[in-house]
Amino acid sequence: MGQPFFSIVIPTYNRSNLLKLAINSFLVQDFQDFEILVSDNNSTDNTKEIIESFYDKRIIYLKNDQNIGAASNMNKLLLLAQGKYIFTQGDDDVILFSNSLRKVYNLISDKNYGFIRLNFLSKDRNNIKITNVWINEFSDICLPKQTGSIALLFFLDRVHVDFFSGLIFKNEDIKHGDFLISELSPWIKIIFRLSKKYGAAFMSNNYIIASWSKGDLSKVYYINKDN
Repeated sequence: MGQPFFSIVIPTYNRSNLLKLAINSFLVQDFQDFEILVSDNNSTDNTKEIIESFYDKRIIYLKNDQNIGAASNMNKLLLLAQGKYIFTQGDDDVILFSNSLRKVYNLISDKNYGFIRLNFLSKDRNNIKITNVWINEFSDICLPKQTGSIALLFFLDRVHVDFFSGLIFKNEDIKHGDFLISELSPWIKIIFRLSKKYGAAFMSNNYIIASWSKGDLSKVYYINKDN
């Protein structure tokens, strides 16, 4: 088996039923050249059994011996990914359309962007119904390579680079030292570098459906556009 085009990376902890939906949303895609990496942060539920129930060799399951924290679990997956592009996905979110991956693949094949951001629809706090579109843009946004740093930072802020699901970026020279100490967006330096080198895009009508989950975000980041 050759190098997959996409590495779908899904960190998880005690959300086996939601994880099953997240994985299924990729297995039904009409573009199938991918691997799915799941890093289990020492769950106590039936996550392992859910993964095994798929009988799909493209799904690679890893379980940490202890809970290493959400950010470290995410970073681990990015370093292990083998695909040409990494697609980040939360274990409680789903990709909406069955042709989403193909649309991303076509855009990459045409423009060779270093970073692509999908839009996302948000459920209410009870996860019952969809209430809003997070990135309220009516058309795609495209930035050429070597876009100025300030304009690029405004773009990354505008498209919520801190939200994990639906970030797609080149798997190029990613090292452990590239990550910030941040629970929200440790990968922002990587995305900034790749966007600067290859350009970036936001797909306004290609959606992730995001659920709400409780958690402790004690270490966050903010974008300082003046420095």
